[in-house]
Order: sequence, then structure tokens, then C-alpha cells
Amino acid sequence: MTLAVVLAACTMTMAQAQGRLKGKITDDTGEPVPFANVIVEKGGTQVGGTSSDFDGNYDINPIPPGTYDLKASCIGYNAFIAKNIVIPANKITFYDFKMASGAINIGEVTVVDYEIPLISKDNTTQGASITSEEIAKLPVRSAGRRYLGWYACYVR
Repeated sequence: MTLAVVLAACTMTMAQAQGRLKGKITDDTGEPVPFANVIVEKGGTQVGGTSSDFDGNYDINPIPPGTYDLKASCIGYNAFIAKNIVIPANKITFYDFKMASGAINIGEVTVVDYEIPLISKDNTTQGASITSEEIAKLPVRSAGRRYLGWYACYVR
């Protein structure tokens, strides 16, 4: 019975020995950076992570005590890395940082016209799809036109 109490106490102590990392992400002008990805790594392995809220605030909880690298990324900003951040047990570590705006170079874009496939892969019944362009390309087959053509030949 005594052993069970000691083990339970040790387990509860270990479960409570966690740290927490909070902060705010802003840009060069001091405006918050919403929806930035923030991760905590130890030795190249991700330990925790989150995304900043609309006001640029982030909160990563729980984190085992130790020394970590903090990485943040967001579209339109240069990646941010802070090394050797110490997370103590049972305490909140605050770390605010600024992300620099970064230009994104977009490569060449190729635009291709969509072609309607002759066979629809998801059509399990018989049928066909015809566009208005295909109908316009069909030869004319009206009786009135044939009659006018025949009449014109007959009169000459």
C-alpha cells in the first residue's frame, strides 16, 4: 500500500513538472501577425507547436522542462528561429518576437486550356456530354435550308 502511494505521488509530481511558452508575434511595423506557425524543437525533433491567433498571440502548453529552439513561419514573412530558449518546470516563459516581411518570388506560370474528356470516368450509366460549342459545330440539318437550296437550284 505504501508503495502505491509513493508511486502515485511520483507520477503526479512528474505530470505537473511541465513548462509553458507564451508570446506575441508582430511584424516590423508592430502589427500582429495572425495565423503564423510556431513550433518548439529539441535536437531537430518537434516537441510542441501551435498557430498564432488573430491578435498574434501564441501559447504552447505543456512543454517538458529543457532548452529548445523556437521556429516560426508565415506566408509573406521571413522564417524566424530563436535558439536556446530555456523552459523551466511549472513556469510560463514569455517570448515576443518580430517577423520581417519577405518578398516572395513567384516563378513562371503556364496557363493551359481545360479540355472536356471524351469519356467521363465517374459516369456509370450510358450518356454523353455535349457543350454549346460542339452543338454550334454540327452541320445544319434543317428541312427549311434544304428546301431553299433545292428551290434555288430549280429556279436557275
